Amino acid sequence: MGHMQPIVRILGIGFVFLTATIAGMVLGASTSSRATGQGTSLSGEVSELWGRAQHQAAPAFMFRWATTHEEHRTEQENGRTRLVKALVTEHHEKLGSPARRRPLYRSPPSDSSCSSRDDCAGRSCFRGPS
Repeated sequence: MGHMQPIVRILGIGFVFLTATIAGMVLGASTSSRATGQGTSLSGEVSELWGRAQHQAAPAFMFRWATTHEEHRTEQENGRTRLVKALVTEHHEKLGSPARRRPLYRSPPSDSSCSSRDDCAGRSCFRGPS
């Protein structure tokens, strides 16, 4: 009769689990209460010693890129019509989000001597949005 019945074992394990859960909840509540109380009471003393709290905004950055395309137009000059081809460069910019979810991919710009990602280390070689 040295063996415990399975139901008694399960009840014992359940009792230990329940007791540990309640103890954890009590410890968490008392820790949270003390931290909140001390933070409120000490904030005045800390600001008196170190000055008021300072808030700094997250940095923002700007993507700037240029696209070039060929434009065709007709011009009238001295009663004659002629076709004029011109290269037009458009400059774009877009504010980047500081809380960006996708990673930034570095790639060499088309008008640079960068030939690989390693060549662009430390320089602004960001690929513009598609």
